Amino acid sequence: MSRWSPGVVAPAPGAVLDRVSRRDGRRVGAAAGSAGAEVRSGHAEWLDAVRGVAVLLVVLYHATIALAVLDLEPPRWLDAVVDGLAPLRVPVLVLLSGLLLPRSLRKPAGTHLWGKLRLIGWPWLVWTAVTASVLALGSRVAGDGRFDLDRAVSSALDPRAHTWYLAHLLLFYGVALLLPERVRSALVVPLLLGAGVVDDELWRRAVLCAGCFLLGDWVARRRPQALSPSRPVTAAAAVTAVTCVVLAASGVEARYRPWSVAGVAATVVVLGAVARRWRSTRPVGLAASVGRQSLVYYTAHWAVVAVVANALALVGLADPVLAVAVMVVAGLAVPAVLVALRGHRPVGLLFALPARRRRQPALRVEPSAPVG
Repeated sequence: MSRWSPGVVAPAPGAVLDRVSRRDGRRVGAAAGSAGAEVRSGHAEWLDAVRGVAVLLVVLYHATIALAVLDLEPPRWLDAVVDGLAPLRVPVLVLLSGLLLPRSLRKPAGTHLWGKLRLIGWPWLVWTAVTASVLALGSRVAGDGRFDLDRAVSSALDPRAHTWYLAHLLLFYGVALLLPERVRSALVVPLLLGAGVVDDELWRRAVLCAGCFLLGDWVARRRPQALSPSRPVTAAAAVTAVTCVVLAASGVEARYRPWSVAGVAATVVVLGAVARRWRSTRPVGLAASVGRQSLVYYTAHWAVVAVVANALALVGLADPVLAVAVMVVAGLAVPAVLVALRGHRPVGLLFALPARRRRQPALRVEPSAPVG
C-alpha cells in the first residue's frame, strides 16, 4: 500500500412500481426499470447511497495512510482491505458522475458550464488553498517546519493531492460539452483499454477515469436498464466485484487498470441493488445523506484527517486500529457539521459560489384611471 505523503490523497424520484404481496399485503418495491428513470430525473436515492459508500472508502484510505504520521503500520488485515478496495473508490465516483452527464447536457451550454464552475471549480480552488494552509501551518505547529508556504502550495497543486478528482471532473464535464453523443460513445472502449498501455501512473489514472465517466454517460443514454438487472445478473455482478477486491488485496495490480472496470461497474450494480432493496433502512439512509453532500465530505475530510493525525502523534497514540477509527470518525463528523451549517453564507461559500439570480420579468401596471 502506498505510504502517506502530506499532499497525497487519494453531484422528483422516477416512477417506482409497487405491487402488493398476496401473502401478507406488504408493499414490495419492484425495481425493474426504475433505476434508469431515477437517474434521468436526477433524483436517485440509490445513486446517492452508492456515492456515499465510495466517499467512506476514500476517508478510510486517507485515515489508513495517515498512520505514517504516527510512525505506525496498519495491521495486515487492514492493509489488505484498503488495497482490495483501491480499484473501486474514485472510479465508482467518476462513473456515477457520468450517469448524470446526459441530464446536465440538456441544460443550455452556459448554464451547464457555470454550474460546473461554481459547484466543482470553485471548491477545487478553495480547498486547494485550504490544503496548502494546513500543510504550512501544521508543519510549523506539529511538524519539523520543512513545509514552508512555497512548498505547501506546490504540494497542494500536485496532481496527487486529493483535489485532483475535482480538477478531472471539471475537465470531463467541460470537454463533454464539445463532443456529440456518437463521439462520446465511441471513446469509451479506446479510453478504457488505452489506460492499459499508459506507463505514467497519473496519465493512466486520467485516461481510465475519463473512460469510466463516458461509460456512465453511455449507460444512462443507451442502457439504463443495466442499472436494475435481474437477480442472476446481480449475483454475477457480486461475484465479479468480490473477485476484483480479492485479486487486488492479494497483490495483483488493479488500481486504474482496464480489467478493474468490470469490478467498478459490478460494484455500482450490486450496491445500487442493495440500496434499492433496503432503501428504508437507516444504514442506506445515512449513506445516501453522505452521498447527497459528497462534495463537502470529499473536500473537507482530508484537512480533518491531517490535523487529527498530527494531534494523535503528539499524544503518542500507539494503537493503529484505534487511530484509524478516530480519524475516520473525525473525517466524517466535521464535514457533517459543515453540512448542517452550509445554509450560512460563510460556510456555503466554502463549497459553491452563489447561483446567479434569474431575471424577473418587469410587471406592466395599467392604471384604470389617470393618476394625479
